[in-house]
Amino acid sequence: MNYTRSNILLVNDIAAQSSLLARRLRHRGYEVAEVCGREQALDWIRRQRVDLVLLNTRMPRFNGIEVLRAIRRDFSVTRLPVIMITGKKESEIALQALKEGANDYVTRPVDFLLALARIRNHLALKQAEEALRDSEERYALTARGSSDGLWHWDMRTGRVQYSCRWKAMLGYQDAEIGDTPDEWLTRVHAEDVDLLRAELEAHLAGRTSHVENEYRILHKDGSYRWMVVHGLAVRDASGEAYRIAGSQTDITRAKVADALTGLPNRVLFLDRLERFMQKLRHTQTHGFAVVFLDLDRFKLINDTFGHMAGDDVLVTIARRLERCLRAGDTVARLGGDEFTILLDEINHPGTALKIAERISMEISKPVMVGDQQVVATASMGIATSSPTYEKAEDMLRDADTAMYRAKLIGKNRIQLFDAAMASAKIANW
Repeated sequence: MNYTRSNILLVNDIAAQSSLLARRLRHRGYEVAEVCGREQALDWIRRQRVDLVLLNTRMPRFNGIEVLRAIRRDFSVTRLPVIMITGKKESEIALQALKEGANDYVTRPVDFLLALARIRNHLALKQAEEALRDSEERYALTARGSSDGLWHWDMRTGRVQYSCRWKAMLGYQDAEIGDTPDEWLTRVHAEDVDLLRAELEAHLAGRTSHVENEYRILHKDGSYRWMVVHGLAVRDASGEAYRIAGSQTDITRAKVADALTGLPNRVLFLDRLERFMQKLRHTQTHGFAVVFLDLDRFKLINDTFGHMAGDDVLVTIARRLERCLRAGDTVARLGGDEFTILLDEINHPGTALKIAERISMEISKPVMVGDQQVVATASMGIATSSPTYEKAEDMLRDADTAMYRAKLIGKNRIQLFDAAMASAKIANW
């Protein structure tokens, strides 16, 4: 706020002292308006821009405290500073005014230099409040309009401000997450948190130009989402960081989706399989199955028609697999011509076999490649859930082993895994 443009309203009792004060303030470059009476003062404040009010406490026709109360009904102490002008022996009135919301007071006869210093101080405070309010409003607008989650860490207080969007990215309402660093860092995956901490510490120490890190963070639903964080510190004159702020962007889809088909990739598939296994450990009743599917003689399609045609076939197969799924099932592409399917609510191997047979029929429908029809088939292996599995990779391995057996006995087959298959595969190696 430029002091020479500040507007001061002097509510006076037409005494010479007040008029002298107004003239001296104008001489200092302030715009000063003088009014008499409660209604004139309130009308002026409502219709004109007023940055500060100088208000006499006692006047012949009205009480300055009453005017102060009326002002405070519409304007807070930070929005409109009010400095009372009291008599030297009116300490009780001055105290009452402060209780009623006055920002400060000076006594009559007015010491101009003292009054000027207090006016400047309160105008400076008002300027700072307005700047802060404007900054907060702009931050709120940016946060609401951004698809990223914003965060601001004050190193002096140890508090972190997370935007509503930041919290929503993790599935939480605004009031469900506090303002401590632990709300963030304790949710970061155990394999990623040390590197994130190291990146933050290196930047705060001035060893890097900015923070950029990818990590997994726990969602409210129990899954992990991939995020990338960007941050930049603000430093004092000595180079010490006193705050750091930045954004968090959800990159889960890019991290866990297959670029060609849009299906989940191996990372996401194993994550979902692990969650199913955890549920089985807790309930002992949640059955499921993994189908490992490999297209037969797919290399021949690539060699005959080219890789672009092969990619088109893979996309077609992906869409057909999706149509075979039930609610709760997941199909993923591991790479090449390999797909995996996580079947939910499978309490008997026969149920998984029936679904696999339906998938086999859907896949074997002709696919147009240019002006020719191509028929694709698949070999499938099935592993059903068991509390003996310790890791998701173990169950996926057994489904792969069963698929390997299906290929050995003639392709376009479906095989359930049993322990003998694992021994036979090792022997063949």
